[in-house]
Amino acid sequence: MSNQAFPVFQMGQWDYSWPIKRTPRYKTILQEPANMIGCVHISLTPFTTWEYDINLSFLKGYGNYAGGNSPYQTVIGFYGQMRGSFDTWLFLDPFDNGIDSDGNAITYDVGVGDGSNTLFQTLRSMNGLVDLIQNISVAVQITAVQAVGSKGVYSFIGGGLAVGQVITITGCTSGGNNRTSEILAVGLNTFTISNSAAVTEREPSGASASVGGLNVYVNDVVQTINTAYTYDQYGTITFQSGYIPAADAVVSWNAPNGFWFRCHFAEDALTSLQNDLFSIWSVKSLKFTTELL
Repeated sequence: MSNQAFPVFQMGQWDYSWPIKRTPRYKTILQEPANMIGCVHISLTPFTTWEYDINLSFLKGYGNYAGGNSPYQTVIGFYGQMRGSFDTWLFLDPFDNGIDSDGNAITYDVGVGDGSNTLFQTLRSMNGLVDLIQNISVAVQITAVQAVGSKGVYSFIGGGLAVGQVITITGCTSGGNNRTSEILAVGLNTFTISNSAAVTEREPSGASASVGGLNVYVNDVVQTINTAYTYDQYGTITFQSGYIPAADAVVSWNAPNGFWFRCHFAEDALTSLQNDLFSIWSVKSLKFTTELL
């Protein structure tokens, strides 16, 4: 399981075309008698997963192995790093990430307290469709950075975070380009962040302006992480003794820095990859599916 992020779309360098196919997916066992009376339906999926099919209609770059970081090399290289459908990765959906069109975090109600229940989940509901959200994004202040090895592996310390949150470091530059979304990790206080570029191309040169990830509320009052509650990589909020929501208290959450979807490519071959014009490529059907831990 990797925590690498799918590259961010760059207008003028590479982009997608509409429509974007995004299909909710479930799995059901259907037992049909010979007379087709009294069919038995057994649902195996309490939460939906999503199947994406995106047309990457424009990728600039030469189809060779020469040095460089063109969009073509970036996308194909990322697919190769994941070895097709083998490994998982993180996708920031530009249209569905917990942030509304005005840049504000969307708050979701997840349940009502009864005075004894300590467990809630970071869920959201769309008229009956229930989505379990994991991989909450955190922007973190860098307090220490150390480069290790030749593959651009870094470790740093960031306190006050929780298992299951995704770390995004801003202020990372390579030739003046921000590399925020390419550097991610999940853990407690010590993180290892890997990428395939040289150390000098990913050395953090600053720190993020905002710090924070998951916000949990009880009756609209924000709770303190690791004091009032803990949060894990499975999307479970566990309230601590003395902070358990009272009867009829509404529990809600939001993610000020958004959230990611954990995905894997649906196929082991990019059969729709083609060279449309000189140095212009496309992937007419890039298919991937979200998955839950």
